Amino acid sequence: MPSKWIEIASPEVAACEVAAEALRLRVQCVDEMLPLATYQYKSDIEHIHRLRVACRRADAALKAFRPLLGEKSTPLRKWVRRIRRAAGPARDFDVLLARMEKSHHDDPNRTYLMARLIRQRAEAQRALLKVEAKSQS
Repeated sequence: MPSKWIEIASPEVAACEVAAEALRLRVQCVDEMLPLATYQYKSDIEHIHRLRVACRRADAALKAFRPLLGEKSTPLRKWVRRIRRAAGPARDFDVLLARMEKSHHDDPNRTYLMARLIRQRAEAQRALLKVEAKSQS
């Protein structure tokens, strides 16, 4: 994942060049994290977290450079927002499941809750799969 800061070589660099580079880096990160979060989430739940961070950073860059981009940014903003909204519930369920796994109660209610959270997490992943499939087409 790239740094959260964008390096500018010189103060003489045109704003449109800075905007283009910042957006390229931010969108590239979202594009790289999306397949990882979609297909390799079981190996590392941090993929979902990193995807959400990448989406927030891309959205912030799009907002910051909106005067330079105008309406050109709308499809990109929608794409980033769609991914972020799909990844949000998945990350929330990952955090809940991690907390529940740390508790060592052999309560039947806990067992039921864990099973339900796992099912809901799978549903959230299907939503992310749909977004990823749509972005590939």
